Amino acid sequence: MRWLAVFLTACIVQPYPVAQPVEYRQPPMQAPDPSARQAARANALTDQLADADRLAAARDDERAVNRYRTVSRDADRLLAESPRADIADRMRELRERADQGAAAAWERFVDALARTLHASTPAQRAVLHERGRPELSRRRGDVCWLYRGDPGDVTYCWTAAGRLANRDEATAPAARDPQPAPAVPSAPQPPQPAAAAKHSKIAYYAAATFASGSCNFGNCLTSGWTTHTPDGDVNTSCEFGDCAKSGWTSQHPDGTESSTSCEFGDCFKSGWTTHHPDGTESSTSCEFGDCMKSGWTTRMPDGTESSTSCEFSDCATSGWTTRLPDGRSISCSCEFGDCLKNGASCQ
Repeated sequence: MRWLAVFLTACIVQPYPVAQPVEYRQPPMQAPDPSARQAARANALTDQLADADRLAAARDDERAVNRYRTVSRDADRLLAESPRADIADRMRELRERADQGAAAAWERFVDALARTLHASTPAQRAVLHERGRPELSRRRGDVCWLYRGDPGDVTYCWTAAGRLANRDEATAPAARDPQPAPAVPSAPQPPQPAAAAKHSKIAYYAAATFASGSCNFGNCLTSGWTTHTPDGDVNTSCEFGDCAKSGWTSQHPDGTESSTSCEFGDCFKSGWTTHHPDGTESSTSCEFGDCMKSGWTTRMPDGTESSTSCEFSDCATSGWTTRLPDGRSISCSCEFGDCLKNGASCQ
């Protein structure tokens, strides 16, 4: 029993360990590493290039070209920031692949377009290669191709044999026939639709489209975005810091404003309505109750409609394509794979 007595004595007299205070030392502040963000953007561009490749493989060449060109442009932007050597090499390779993909897809697109339009002459193909898809009309038996632009439109009319019968280059009315300023100051007048129809429609479309430009402070959902138009920037800010629930206000280059309100407090499920400064409005409804997955339809003030479909069923990360009433399409891709954070680039 002696060993048991010794053990019990040791347990009794052994002092209980006292916890020592722990001194917390805050780790030194480290400067943010720009290479980490550049690497993340490079990864996003790699994913976008893969999306473009998928579009090209599906022979959706018109959208593939837009996606390839966006990748090439964003790669140039990243290279302009002088990234570290491995990221720069990766971006140069990615840009080269995007340029090659865009060139190949564009040739296929022009070939298909020439067959559709029965364009049989080198002159017709040269126009298609330079300008892409036209609007079609007829004039005195000739087939005419209309290309809208700024400051004016260009029309090519072709005979049945494919010879150029006429080429019209129409200047915008305001530029061709400017009105003199009144001698006596008068009260401000609202914009005249006839003089500003073309540019106001572009601005109104920008005001009625969520995240149609670069996000302010890196977050379209809370801070709004800025959209570049031929007349200047359309600056959009979120109401009460929440565009998805409370809507947004867009200031046009001339100082007037469009205001957007969410239906039932949820823009991305129920749609939204945009009131424009000339008293008209655009209304947007979500397809299948989910704008960010299934797209949306917008009814413009003139009664025409544009339909938007999400790329790969994910507008927030892959972008979207909008079919305009005149048959043209606008493809918007998310900047660095995140429209809600970085905004969209539209072509």
